[in-house]
Amino acid sequence: MWQFSRCASAVLLAISASLTFGAEHGVALLYHHIATHTPPSTSVSPQNFQAHLRYLKDHNFNVMKLSTLVETLRAGDPLPERSVALTFDDAYKSVHTTALPLVREWGYPITLFVNTDKPATQSHLYMNWEELADVISAGGEVQSHGHGHASLAFPEDGESMRQWRLRVQTDISRANNLIEQHLRIRPKLFAYPYGEYSQALKDVMEEFSLVGIGQHSGAIGPDSDFLGLPRHPLYHGADDLQHFAQRVRTRPLYLTASPQGPLRVDSNSSITLTLRNSGVVPTGCFLNGTPIALHSNLDGTHRLKDTGPFLQRRSKINCTKKDGKDHYLWWSYLFIRP
Repeated sequence: MWQFSRCASAVLLAISASLTFGAEHGVALLYHHIATHTPPSTSVSPQNFQAHLRYLKDHNFNVMKLSTLVETLRAGDPLPERSVALTFDDAYKSVHTTALPLVREWGYPITLFVNTDKPATQSHLYMNWEELADVISAGGEVQSHGHGHASLAFPEDGESMRQWRLRVQTDISRANNLIEQHLRIRPKLFAYPYGEYSQALKDVMEEFSLVGIGQHSGAIGPDSDFLGLPRHPLYHGADDLQHFAQRVRTRPLYLTASPQGPLRVDSNSSITLTLRNSGVVPTGCFLNGTPIALHSNLDGTHRLKDTGPFLQRRSKINCTKKDGKDHYLWWSYLFIRP
């Protein structure tokens, strides 16, 4: 049975930090719509998207498929400096009509995560299989976002763990089989619907030999959790060049949290976050963009005390530390409310 944090209780997140410098890291960016008539929370305008591509070219970024970035790091090999992956969730039509011609012009591959029920049932809104094949022809890749788009992180009301596991396994298997049937490839990556995942869902990913991809911010390094990798979401209001430049230049800040995240919470949960470090202390931590005060303890730890309430379905703590003029070390922790 899943345990919920109550307002009368405080969950202690014990964290130890380490830091890696050098070229052994990359950044994954997350897009949905490339359009101006779609929801602002998941949209980047074509003009801003083209400005992003121009910035990458002008500043000598190495754009690669996310699977290549992941495989390189897992093999222990170094990445080129300034390695970036351009990823898209849901396979909306605007990716084919607008984004794909632009990335072709710049010679950049993309990684597209598709829900496999959409090409047959909603091809007026989403890419069909022929259009998905165009992504591969352009040098990109198509990976799995599951079959449906329901959150898979936790059992639904009245659903046992056994029923939940069967539902998740069926969804993943069906998506894998359809992608293989239509595109002749077997997915290696799985982007969690809504970026929501849990330790139990990570265990299922491991059974399928899939790398799990989230929607929490941060950079990817060799010591990252390859069952819950971060991506920087880009959307209207957070897609100007200042925000973009900051995110593509981030480096991983390695923090180990106890209990392991993501954490399921109630709206009135109170969380105390204790940071244990090896000389690396975040400059600032934020809950959904609101600063949280860091309190120093006599034992050398630092505490984020009584964090909450959690009024949104998904809340994130982002902790950062500036590393030079244009770089930030970045770590994120996800809370999910029923």
